[in-house]
Amino acid sequence: MVFRSARGIHRVFPFPTLMLFLLCCIPTQAQQISSPSTAPRLLTRIEQIWSLDPDEAQKGHSVRVTGVVTYFDDRDDSLFIQDDTTIIYVNPSGGGFRLLAGQLVEVEGVSAPGDYAPIIAKPRIRILGTAPIPAAHRASLEQLMTGKEDSQLVEVEGIVRSVSMENERIRLDIASSGGRFSARIPDYRHLPLPLHLGSTPRSGFVGFAPRSATSKIS
Repeated sequence: MVFRSARGIHRVFPFPTLMLFLLCCIPTQAQQISSPSTAPRLLTRIEQIWSLDPDEAQKGHSVRVTGVVTYFDDRDDSLFIQDDTTIIYVNPSGGGFRLLAGQLVEVEGVSAPGDYAPIIAKPRIRILGTAPIPAAHRASLEQLMTGKEDSQLVEVEGIVRSVSMENERIRLDIASSGGRFSARIPDYRHLPLPLHLGSTPRSGFVGFAPRSATSKIS
């Protein structure tokens, strides 16, 4: 709409046209904020990694967690760490790490799907000091074979049926009420062996639920 006055010619927008102009000029929320599902994630607690489903873990979310080493064996790339939420498996493949149980470490890496639960892959590890190893909880062999105790510190009772040395590790064949399983003590270089046939290890005997069909309590 145009009208004349003593001061000249003026153009006036009708109300609906003005509103349309203003709406076109205001950026939408989708333009201002990236979608949370596509935004990069930094996971700083182990329970956050465990909460990922396999497809989400496969996206390789950035990880930076601090925890205590509960188990390490460089011969088969076994590394587990625990923070104040839970325990997780770290794949140290090719890293050349030399770690000990009880060391406090900072681990940076990416999420990845595991056999039973998400894991940390491509780790960079910095040793911060030492920390107490958390106490294990009692579990049966049946519970371990379900995979629900994957990576957890557990205490299992059984009778030693055989003891042997393999590459500076003690290998135990143990019979329990739920069947037989093998256990091992890594980096043991001192003889005589601390266990004998027929003994029943329980107190202080801790381990991890198997990550494959073969029982392996370390």
